[in-house]
Amino acid sequence: MDASTFPPEASQKFVNAVLGAPLVGWTVQLMFFGFACSSFLSYLDKPAFQHDSRRMKCLLFAVMFFLCLQSTISMYSVWHYGTNQNRDEDTLYAQTVADCFATGPVAVAGALVQGFLAHRASSLFKNTKLRLAYRGFIYLCITTAFLGAILYIACSFIYRAGKDLPAHLAFGDAVGIWLWSNACIDIFNTITLLLVLRKRIMHWNEATDNIIRRLMKLAVQTAFLPAVLAVIGAAMAFSFNNTSPDAIYQNVAGSFYQPLSSLYAISLLATLASRGSFGSGQPNLRPSSELNSLGLTNTNTRHTQSFMPSPYLPTHQLEAQRSRSKSKSNGASGLVVPSRSNSRVDVHELPDEGDLGRRSEGGLRPDFSARRAENEKDEEAELGL
Repeated sequence: MDASTFPPEASQKFVNAVLGAPLVGWTVQLMFFGFACSSFLSYLDKPAFQHDSRRMKCLLFAVMFFLCLQSTISMYSVWHYGTNQNRDEDTLYAQTVADCFATGPVAVAGALVQGFLAHRASSLFKNTKLRLAYRGFIYLCITTAFLGAILYIACSFIYRAGKDLPAHLAFGDAVGIWLWSNACIDIFNTITLLLVLRKRIMHWNEATDNIIRRLMKLAVQTAFLPAVLAVIGAAMAFSFNNTSPDAIYQNVAGSFYQPLSSLYAISLLATLASRGSFGSGQPNLRPSSELNSLGLTNTNTRHTQSFMPSPYLPTHQLEAQRSRSKSKSNGASGLVVPSRSNSRVDVHELPDEGDLGRRSEGGLRPDFSARRAENEKDEEAELGL
């Protein structure tokens, strides 16, 4: 067959404009996918995962499922455009079925993670109306972002069918709406969490303040890169759309939104895994209801470190202390009797507040009658009575 019957190969400039940026995005996405899988497998071995609620586990597995789906699309795209021998402009510019769904898994994974982070940040609001208003605003942005991703999929299938897009509708508009909404959510979640946590730095306990500062640092680290990529991608999408003279550069936005699914999964895993690391090296800490509401503590397990400092010992140490001091107690009350040379009672010898509350009628003073009767029976048995 005469070589003149084949369509001419695309120029290097055209290939760089159409495939260069997406190839970078697919490669970076697969690289972060490896990091996310490593973090996921590591988290499965942590005690915190065993005590997570069923809803939390479903959220985690759903995010990882859509991340794997996005990575499958990326791997197929790299293989297809790397091995396809048809290098003419029409073939390279055409979209595969995988390309049409490029924004779907990313949008779903992002909506799941952003919804979780928004619920975590708003749970610290003391005003119920403000909390509901904030969640309503975030959920509206999530819905807008998801609709933008669906609009991109619809435009892709219209273009793939060989039809013209409706007037005043471009790929860049759909991608821009989706990415601007994502960036807005990430920025608002981060700023809100920083402001709320900053108010809780009371400067009365350095250990507690340091943990809160670490929480603030974690919030910035997990949201910074996704927000930056979303902002740059949205700017590129609006700058190079299919109605502009530089339409061949409209795929530049793909290099910024392709890695988002991996980054959202890493953000979720970092948030969940941090529950076991905060408070490490500080044994005399106890849970705080406010910080538990962040989703960064796991009150269902004793393996997870607590957050707030307390003068009381951990439960297992306290039980051992009680057993050692039982023979030295004069009232079977669980309280160590101070010697005459030292009239101060060591607060580390006191039982925890929950134990006192369970043994008292009013929750203020312990009831010693049951323990006293038990000790009397023990003494009678020892005397042979």
